[in-house]
Amino acid sequence: MNRQLVSVKQFITFLNSRFELGLNVRIKQEKTQKQYSLKEDELLTESDYEALIAATVANNDIRSKAIFEAMNYSGMRVSEMLQLRMDHVTSNKKIIEDIKGKGGKYRDIYISDKLRESLKAYLEVRVQSYSSTTKLLFVGQRGPISRQTVHNNMKKYAAVAGIELSKAHAHNLRHLFGLRLAAKGGPIQDIAKYMGHTSIELTKIYLEKPQSYFADLIDQL
Repeated sequence: MNRQLVSVKQFITFLNSRFELGLNVRIKQEKTQKQYSLKEDELLTESDYEALIAATVANNDIRSKAIFEAMNYSGMRVSEMLQLRMDHVTSNKKIIEDIKGKGGKYRDIYISDKLRESLKAYLEVRVQSYSSTTKLLFVGQRGPISRQTVHNNMKKYAAVAGIELSKAHAHNLRHLFGLRLAAKGGPIQDIAKYMGHTSIELTKIYLEKPQSYFADLIDQL
């Protein structure tokens, strides 16, 4: 319903822009009350991730390995990861402060030593022909890569590694990072900081018990 409302709103904006109709319409989206929780059968496991990385190593795909590790070791969204520049790697900064997160707001990205090593390894084999035309880190033969390239590579190596394709979403690497932070017992405020959440309400999904816990519990009542 909300997608259709957004479509109508965009169409009215188009009409006003193209034909100068001056339509003044306020479209209010419906609030959704569905409680969101992570489902185990839809998430990558640590062993899935290790198999995914092993598949990139076997194919000598240093770029895909660096992309997957960038999200797994930092919790970056795909849109944030694609903003990484070469100087973010060469400067050896542990905190990157000029990456735009959700809503166009800048947020801090924390780079571990392990991730920096991975990014430097990729930088050594990065396509050099585009080094003079773009400062972005992740590029291909035709220039900076897109979200679709990341998505396609995720599906490709998941298939090679024998991982269910339903799990093969780059965002699941971010979820894996959040779950790992929660498993280490970090305060929810710290987890929210690493994940770039403006509200800890979003962060709570990483602290909640999985659906299978409640499914098993109901049989014991």
